[in-house]
Amino acid sequence: MGDQVVASIVIPVHNTEPYLAACLDSVLAQTERDIEVILVDDGSTDGSLAIEHAYAARDPRIRVIEQENRRQGAARNRGIAAARGPYLYLLDSDDLIAPELVETCVAICEADDLDFMTFDTAGFHEDPEVERPELFKEVTDRAGHVEEVVFDGPAFWSRYCRKEYLPYVCWLEFFRRDFVLREGLTFEEGIFYEDNDWILRVFLAARRMRYVPLKLHRYRDRPGSTAHSGLSWPLADCCPRIHQLLLDLYMKQTTPERRSMVSDVGGGICRWFIGIRDLEPDEDHVARFSSLAATLQEAIADPQLPMDVRQWHLRAYLSLARGVSLWPSGPLSIDRDLLVEVLIGMPFASLGNGTVAVYGTGTVCRLLLKALGEPGLPDLFLETGEPREESLMGRPVMCVRDATDQGIDTVIIASTAYAQEMEDACRELLGEDVRIARVSRAVLSLSDDGKSPGVIIR
Repeated sequence: MGDQVVASIVIPVHNTEPYLAACLDSVLAQTERDIEVILVDDGSTDGSLAIEHAYAARDPRIRVIEQENRRQGAARNRGIAAARGPYLYLLDSDDLIAPELVETCVAICEADDLDFMTFDTAGFHEDPEVERPELFKEVTDRAGHVEEVVFDGPAFWSRYCRKEYLPYVCWLEFFRRDFVLREGLTFEEGIFYEDNDWILRVFLAARRMRYVPLKLHRYRDRPGSTAHSGLSWPLADCCPRIHQLLLDLYMKQTTPERRSMVSDVGGGICRWFIGIRDLEPDEDHVARFSSLAATLQEAIADPQLPMDVRQWHLRAYLSLARGVSLWPSGPLSIDRDLLVEVLIGMPFASLGNGTVAVYGTGTVCRLLLKALGEPGLPDLFLETGEPREESLMGRPVMCVRDATDQGIDTVIIASTAYAQEMEDACRELLGEDVRIARVSRAVLSLSDDGKSPGVIIR
């Protein structure tokens, strides 16, 4: 190894004895020789530690750090703190990397002055030479769909996250180490799926990043990994903490775009709450999650909290209600007036004071009507183009351009993807004085999918 370390590769290790040697062989085969490999053994109880020390004895580029089992977040933090190279890569100990990863990534980061770059993976099951395109399909299909230009992090996120071209993992990125240190990008310790929160903060902070359509990583599909074990109680027990962690991050953001980024991840955590229905609870779990439900409902009803924060808690509550509805203590319930007030950000009673239109007739509209539960509301429905149907629930469906003479006082925008465009159209066509309410994404957690009755609306 030369005097100058070009990149540090940090690998947390916990009981991956059958896969570790192959992982290390792929790392040591890098065409860029001036690397350091930091193995952080996170309390392994199999033969992993012996393999680590054997490799370190043969190759001075490898360092081994031992710690008690504190999960991957703590192990990665330990490795990042020990790293010396100007570039940083985080690898899981059961995966592989292409020989050219470090050399290629350093050249691109230097040429484009990047905080980090992101690339693709090729999934495999048994034989690394046989690709399995269905594994991490949303990632391997990015070529040709994602622009190969320099973005800032929020711009890339807003363009590609909801198209599912942005996985919440840390091993498909290659970082400038001073960017990670400058932005204080440490992992939350003691939780599972810690890179969900971390990669979000990476994109929030990045000023220059880009995608390259190269399969520089090899993702091993194996039984027993965290990604394939499904929701378990250890994972579910992390949900309340992550919910609050993301809310704290949400409150620190200063623009709707950045808050939307945090909300994207928060919605994913809420889906974990729904998965609780497939677990067998004991008395302790019933008590803890029942207490959480009560706390969430108090926050939803608190008029002193900002409305978007109440909506944040509502999203978690509705998902949790679907998750625990099959428990002896379930299902949970919520007052209709409170539900509608927080969903649309205005009192339910105020909707009866004039002509109310719902803009949008799709899934969000259907779920909103479930929440409204009021035969007299709305008075009509709006669509952007020519309506596909003339009426819905006995009310007329009109193009917004043809509704200027309907005396509309309030428009409830039933869309989570095109809300801004729809609001702009209402202001232009119906007048600046029209009241606009946007349905919160929390409405999506009202959905019933046949496995549970969901929340009871009183």
